[in-house]
Amino acid sequence: MMKMENHFSKISAVIQFLLKRTFCNLKRLCEFLCNEIRILRDEITGLPETKKYCLGGFEIWLPYDHALPDIIKMYPDYASNLARLAKFLGKESMIIDVGANVGDSVVQIKSAVDCSIVCIEGHSVLFNFLKNNIKQFSNVSAFQYLLGEESKTIADKLESDDRGTAKLVIHDDSNVNIISLDDFMKMNPAFQSSRLLKIDTDGYDLKIIKGGMNYLEQWKPVLFFEYSRTHLSEVGDDGLSSLWNLRKIDYDRIIYYDNFGRFILSTNLKNEDLMRQLYRYSGVGVSAISYYDICLFHSEDSYLASQYIENETNILMRGTS
Repeated sequence: MMKMENHFSKISAVIQFLLKRTFCNLKRLCEFLCNEIRILRDEITGLPETKKYCLGGFEIWLPYDHALPDIIKMYPDYASNLARLAKFLGKESMIIDVGANVGDSVVQIKSAVDCSIVCIEGHSVLFNFLKNNIKQFSNVSAFQYLLGEESKTIADKLESDDRGTAKLVIHDDSNVNIISLDDFMKMNPAFQSSRLLKIDTDGYDLKIIKGGMNYLEQWKPVLFFEYSRTHLSEVGDDGLSSLWNLRKIDYDRIIYYDNFGRFILSTNLKNEDLMRQLYRYSGVGVSAISYYDICLFHSEDSYLASQYIENETNILMRGTS
C-alpha cells in the first residue's frame, strides 16, 4: 500500500509541474501516466502487463518491458547459433533448456528443427509465460526448478526485472530451494540421454555445470552456455576452473561465439593461455564483446565437433547465419 501511495504522490507532483508550464508536452505526460498505471497494475494484480511478439514465425507472450524485441531488432542473428546447433544435432536429439525464461529459445529451436525440449525455469512469473508459450508445440515440457551447485535451501529470494532477467538476492524472510543438475537427472532419468544441454542463467551457468559433473561424465551431452565474466564474478566464480574440470572428464573442443551469436574461433581445452586471454578480454561496458556463448564437445564427439566447426566457419565466410 505504501508503494501505491508513493506512486500516486509522484503522479500528482509531475502533473502539477507540467500543468504550470506554458507549453505542456502532452505526449510526455501521457507516456508518463501510462507507465505509472502499468506499475500500479502490476502491484495490485501481482502480474505484469503483457504483449504479443512474433518470433521465428510463432507468436509468444512477453512481459510488457521484456528486452527480447529490442535485442532482436538490434541484432537479428541473436541466438541463431543455438538454433543452428540444434538443427545440426538433428530432430532425434533431446535438448535440456536450463534458464528457459519465457520460452524464446524453444521458439528459435523449433523454428529450425522439431526436436524434443525439456525446459527448466526457476522464476515463477517467467515460468507462467513459459508454460503458456510452449502450448503451441509438441514434445516440449517445463519444470519449475532453480538449479545450482548443490541441492540446498538458502535464505535468498529470486527477483527479476521487467527486462526478463532474474537473480538471487539475500532476503532473510524468504527461502529458495535449489537442486543440482545431478539430482534433477536422478529424479528424471528419461532425460539423461539428452544430446544438448543449454544453460543461460545470468552468471550461474558454471555453478550449474559443477552441480552436474556426474551426469556430464556419464552421458557426455554437447554443452552450450552463456560465459559472462561480469556475471560470473558477481556470483564469485573465476570462470576458468570449471572449464579445466570439464577437461578432466574428457571434454575437448570448445567454440567461442560473441554475444551476437557470431562465430569467433574454436580451440581445445588444453589451450589455457588463449582461454585466459579471451576471458579477460570480455566484459559488460568494457569490451566490444560483453560475453561469449560457449559450445563444448566431448572427446568422443571429436568428428562431430569438426563437422560442426566446419559448418560454422563456412557460415562466417559467407557472412550469413
